[in-house]
Amino acid sequence: MAVLYHATFSARLPSIREHGLGARQFKNWEISEDGKLYFATDPYVAESFCEAAEDVENDIYDSGIVVLQVDNSCLDPELLCPDGNEKEECNTIAYKGIVPYERLHIWNDDK
Repeated sequence: MAVLYHATFSARLPSIREHGLGARQFKNWEISEDGKLYFATDPYVAESFCEAAEDVENDIYDSGIVVLQVDNSCLDPELLCPDGNEKEECNTIAYKGIVPYERLHIWNDDK
């Protein structure tokens, strides 16, 4: 079972619960493409993208970061595509679909 991770802000969880991940686009980066979700193969990489987000209002940022995980077998393989934003090996992938909230789990760092 391969797992992918997507980091978001706690303030966005109500919308994700109601509509699914990717149904409403909240861009954290100017270079993010419309209609694409971005996943990482490592939860810390996903979290780091959120930590360094450049286009987020302070109240959203201050709500805290949540890392969501999804088993990639729940994703339509035809909607997966390379992350054209990453020039170096960063183990990220883009998805041109919506992930229902029921398929997502909140990743818990058991440090």
